[in-house]
Amino acid sequence: MDPLRALRYFVVVAEELHFGRAADRLGIAQPPLSQRIQRLERDLGAKLFDRDSRHVDLTEAGQILLAEARDLIARWDRAVALVGKAGGGELDALRAGVPPEMPGRALAGILTAFAHDRPGVRVELQELTTTEQLRLLAEGELDTGLLHLPVDVTGLELGPALETPLGVVLPRDSPLAARAELDPSALAGQGLVLFPRASAPGYYDALLRACWEDGFRPTAVHHARTPEFVLGMVLAGHGVALAEGTVAQKETRVVWRPLTPAPLRRLCFAWPSGNAHPEAKAFASVALAALNTPATSPLGTTALPTTRTFPRSPALPRFPAPAATPSAPALPDSAIPPDLPSLPPRSASPGIPALPARSASPGDSDSPSTLALPDTSPSDPDRSHDPAAPRPWNVVYGTD
Repeated sequence: MDPLRALRYFVVVAEELHFGRAADRLGIAQPPLSQRIQRLERDLGAKLFDRDSRHVDLTEAGQILLAEARDLIARWDRAVALVGKAGGGELDALRAGVPPEMPGRALAGILTAFAHDRPGVRVELQELTTTEQLRLLAEGELDTGLLHLPVDVTGLELGPALETPLGVVLPRDSPLAARAELDPSALAGQGLVLFPRASAPGYYDALLRACWEDGFRPTAVHHARTPEFVLGMVLAGHGVALAEGTVAQKETRVVWRPLTPAPLRRLCFAWPSGNAHPEAKAFASVALAALNTPATSPLGTTALPTTRTFPRSPALPRFPAPAATPSAPALPDSAIPPDLPSLPPRSASPGIPALPARSASPGDSDSPSTLALPDTSPSDPDRSHDPAAPRPWNVVYGTD
């Protein structure tokens, strides 16, 4: 007997818990159905149903088989559908999730590169948090997703991880902005603007833990979902933000400074370990390559190892002045056009008033998006560090 057909019969009986109704659903007589279930029990070496003249109940072995049988049947049906569409030149759209904060040029680079590599595959890209992606991956509503690590990867297959060191975004008029590089402990006494914990609980906890271990214990944590909201909170004096350099490029009144040691943001493409979309792994590979090119990298530069720095020497020699070039021969008067009327001077545009800076508060107790934390950090001695070159995304094979 076909094992898959036997499992289909078993699932119907398990759902009905009545052989007569199950036989009606399947369109067969009851005696042959009972015989096929008995044969399945013999093949598996386990009793699947406790039954008498009045009741039919699943045994413990039957409950285990029911969950596995439903999964096997669903995977087989999806495989049959995908193979049929691929054979006919059609394939389901690849449903991919990315974090909402992904820069626009990075998204464009991913889609362009994949369209060039797989011109016949349509991609449906969705902005989703890590928590939303994990739920949709588990429900079969998403084919692949770019997740913030660490996460529970049960039932998922992972590609290489992407690492990017984070710096700090702070107001341009902050005394800390005068430094080329900052130690995290120099941020003592500041609040922190961070994404909501529900978006990526594992990454949220890891980031706060790294701040505390490096000497930065925020006086308050304020939550912001979008880069624009983050910048507004920073300008309003609610705290500093940990981000990559592209965030500060959106607003001239803030600056980005590298941190040493730098907290890391780790992302990884994931897809279901069973019954995955045929193009899920290829999409992850192409997207990884696109995110590590100068044009689409979130920092806009070529990827470098995270441990590589470029310290400045205490006294750099000055470059010699360029030698004077010989003067060109004068043009005859006939070659010189008549004087053009000069344009009137352009009136100065009124400056954009800066938002008033607000000192970091311990957090408004009536605001659900504010988490008050004790300020137990030691006072930071004035430090001066040599600047290090910005370090973009790096490929790190292997995950936690």
